[in-house]
Amino acid sequence: MKRPQKILTLGSAALMSSLLLVGCGNTDQNQAPAQGDATQGAAGDATAAATGATQDAATPEASADETSAAASASPSDTASPTDSASPTSSASGSASPSGSASGSAVNGGQAAALAAVDSALAQHQGGDVVEIDYDRRADKFEVDVIADGNAHRITVDGTGKNVQEDRADGRADEDDVAELQATSVSAKDAIKRVFEHAESEAGTKVLDEAALDEDDDVVRWEVELDIDNRDKEYTVNVQDGSVTAR
Repeated sequence: MKRPQKILTLGSAALMSSLLLVGCGNTDQNQAPAQGDATQGAAGDATAAATGATQDAATPEASADETSAAASASPSDTASPTDSASPTSSASGSASPSGSASGSAVNGGQAAALAAVDSALAQHQGGDVVEIDYDRRADKFEVDVIADGNAHRITVDGTGKNVQEDRADGRADEDDVAELQATSVSAKDAIKRVFEHAESEAGTKVLDEAALDEDDDVVRWEVELDIDNRDKEYTVNVQDGSVTAR
């Protein structure tokens, strides 16, 4: 080989080596950013995964908190024991004693009639009852009293305790005054004896009337009871208080 050619060949070889080195440098530089991008992407993915895992882990805690809050609801939200039937409701349904067969606790009954006599006499101290009637429809007693020779009519309610009217009726009838003088048994005692005599009778008893009367020159108390809408008449001896059913 000729020398100039050998020099050219060596120069070409050197140039090619330089080009190869330059190319390799560029390749390394291109690969480095790619590796950096890959590293950053992997780190980002790892960070995102960690963040997601954290959020996912927080979610059960929130659910657990809600569950705990629901479980800790106040006992007042549950049905109160007071919503159960009150024992007093069953007691209130029991039969009232006013419906007893003796009728002593009903309006117009024995207790009410005796109370009506006392209420009327309280209006006129020292007076005497000559007649008492019970108006069942109006639920009231009308009591005739003689006091100091004067007649009075006192209206009392069906319980016998409340005076509704006290009306003066002028001078008392002489026959009524004479009948009072002939008796040793008061109106109150006559009524009580009749109710006791009728105790064996079944049904609710109320007073219809009790009046001092003279029949065939015999003074007596005539008492009528209403026993379950059946009239029952009695006479009471004004001397010994004996009762006879009519």
